[in-house]
Amino acid sequence: MTSESAASGGRGRQLDPQQCLYPVRCSNKRAFKKNGERHWLCTKHREHQNVMQRDHYRRVAKKTKSKTKEKTKSKTKTAQKMKKVEEEETKRV
Repeated sequence: MTSESAASGGRGRQLDPQQCLYPVRCSNKRAFKKNGERHWLCTKHREHQNVMQRDHYRRVAKKTKSKTKEKTKSKTKTAQKMKKVEEEETKRV
């Protein structure tokens, strides 16, 4: 499968080389990169994809942060329990 047909979802539609490759048949022209080459998507769909990617990164970061907090809490609780056990043992002796 060529990269062009892969980008179009393999539906075999004929594309203008300058046409946006967003899977839902966008007829806009592809945006330009800083180096003068064309991006795969038009400006509208690039912005949309960038927003979605940012949201995805935020969700992943939030999950990672909450997991780290949970691990820290469980380590703290375990340390507190160990400290209590040690204190009780010293009182017995």
